[in-house]
Amino acid sequence: MKTKILLIEDNDDFRNAVKGYLNEQILDIEIFEACTGEMGVTKASLVKPDIAIVDLNLPHANGFEVIKMLKEDHPNCFLIVLTMLEVEQFKQLAKELNVVDFVGKSELFDRLVPVVNKYVEKCREASMV
Repeated sequence: MKTKILLIEDNDDFRNAVKGYLNEQILDIEIFEACTGEMGVTKASLVKPDIAIVDLNLPHANGFEVIKMLKEDHPNCFLIVLTMLEVEQFKQLAKELNVVDFVGKSELFDRLVPVVNKYVEKCREASMV
């Protein structure tokens, strides 16, 4: 069974680049997309993602608000922040919201695949139990 990943990012070009990069690097994943926080929450209710990758700077909803809603509705979903806003205060707030990792967009090619792979493996292990 494929691991379902929801990518919530408002920049179409960046979202497409991340989706393509993850699909090239990680096997057995299915990526769903949303370009606003509202769309992300709605799409999550439909697809029930295993992992959500959320930008913090979203139209119509702050990324932290989206994370709170996702965590409430999908408590077993692993939440990863992918953002340009690499501020210590934001990292602390993400930690308080049980975000499993915080990846700066500047670290995309160094950190995102290992982080996502880690949680894809956790999803696979959980589905075998």
